[in-house]
Amino acid sequence: KNANAERRVPLHPEVIRLGFLQYVRQTAPKPDDPLFPDLAPQGRDRRRGASLTRWFVEYRRAVGVYRPGVGMHAFPSGVRSTMASSLAMERVRW
Repeated sequence: KNANAERRVPLHPEVIRLGFLQYVRQTAPKPDDPLFPDLAPQGRDRRRGASLTRWFVEYRRAVGVYRPGVGMHAFPSGVRSTMASSLAMERVRW
């Protein structure tokens, strides 16, 4: 996005083993290069995430975790909350 939006993102060792870092170096050597150039720019802002967002909505419906009005950016915190609740329940049972 821009320098203010820079993030550190943890990668699973398997993703690294499969060559993702090499893919990034080859596909997007400069910060402004698109990481997934096959995704066409769409929407009013001409960004590449519109089709991915639509796909993720359908995926959440397919796996039974879709809730109307809850966007995809709420998904990670929802997963964390669910996992934390599950762990807490497991601790009580032990």
